[in-house]
Amino acid sequence: MVPESATFAGRYGDGLITVGGGKPETYKKILENFEAGAKEAGKDPSKMPRLIELNVAYTEDKDAAIKSMKEYWAGSFLPALFNQKIYTPRLAAKNGEAVGSDTMEKMMCISSRPEDHVSYVRKYIDLGFDHFFYHYAGPNQKEFLEGYGRDVLPKIRKLSG
Repeated sequence: MVPESATFAGRYGDGLITVGGGKPETYKKILENFEAGAKEAGKDPSKMPRLIELNVAYTEDKDAAIKSMKEYWAGSFLPALFNQKIYTPRLAAKNGEAVGSDTMEKMMCISSRPEDHVSYVRKYIDLGFDHFFYHYAGPNQKEFLEGYGRDVLPKIRKLSG
C-alpha cells in the first residue's frame, strides 16, 4: 500500500492492510488518507481495522535470517513491487536481486531479545495500527512460532491492550 491507494481503501474497503519497514511519515500519510477516504464514504475510521505485516526474525543469527529473507522475499523490500507493474513472481524475484542485506536489516527486526521486538512493534502501535502479522522467512517455522509466541507476543499484547 502506498499513500495514494489508502484513500481508495478507506472509501471502498472494510479496513486497511499494508507492510511495515518503511518510514514513519509514509505510514502517517497512509493512515491519514485511509481515514479521509472512510469519512468521505460515511464510515467511522476508528471502527475499521488497521493491519500491518512486519518482517521479523527471532534469532541471534542475523546472517541466516537475511539469507532466508533474500531467498524468498527480497522483492517485497522494493517499493516498486507495490506501485509499479510487477505482476509475476519471476519479475519480483529479478527486482529483488537489487536488495542488499543492509536494506533488509533496516526494514525488519532481527534479534533474539524480546525487548527489541516489542520496541519495533511499539512504533507501529503508536502510529495507529491495531492488528499485526509477523512474517518470518526462515526454515524452522515451528521453532519461530513457539519462541515468538512464548517470549514476545505476551509482551506485545500488554502494549496494545
